[in-house]
Amino acid sequence: MRTNRPSRRPSPVAGHGWSIIHVREATTIRAEPRRLAALYLDHARWPSLFPATIRRTRELARNDGATLVEVDHRTEGRVVNVIRPLSPTVIALDERKPRYDATFVNRFEPAPGGSRYTVEATIRFRMPYALIAPLLGSVVRRRVLAFVLQPMLEAVERESAGPRPRATQPIPARQDVNASPHGT
Repeated sequence: MRTNRPSRRPSPVAGHGWSIIHVREATTIRAEPRRLAALYLDHARWPSLFPATIRRTRELARNDGATLVEVDHRTEGRVVNVIRPLSPTVIALDERKPRYDATFVNRFEPAPGGSRYTVEATIRFRMPYALIAPLLGSVVRRRVLAFVLQPMLEAVERESAGPRPRATQPIPARQDVNASPHGT
């Protein structure tokens, strides 16, 4: 006989067999919010912006304000991302990978010294990873910092520094072959 007692074990979301974690990380970047949003939206630059994780990108379609992009990840292979600007400075990214589905909400807000860039990640792990999802929060947090926030910060710093002058080698003094080695 079935009762309406609550279960003692964690329940997967609507029977999908996954567990959800939420992570929020932020940093301050010396740039205007719209500049950061434009940098993030430029998916063609992602391989140079996020070189540790992305090999290539290819735009598949644009529908109702969303952009579908095929992303060739270094570890996961090719996956489709959906980029959805929610406002000029808030961008959602939906990503489906074999181990999880994720939504990353990227917020670029004015702050002293530039912009506060906040990533709110919602990760829905599939089985069997769902079983250890409660232990993965710190891993996701470190990955957001290392593979999203830090590369954006470094890209802006590189752009702000402008082109660096190339190192030049000193030109050796010309020696006249007819000159005496003693200067006479």
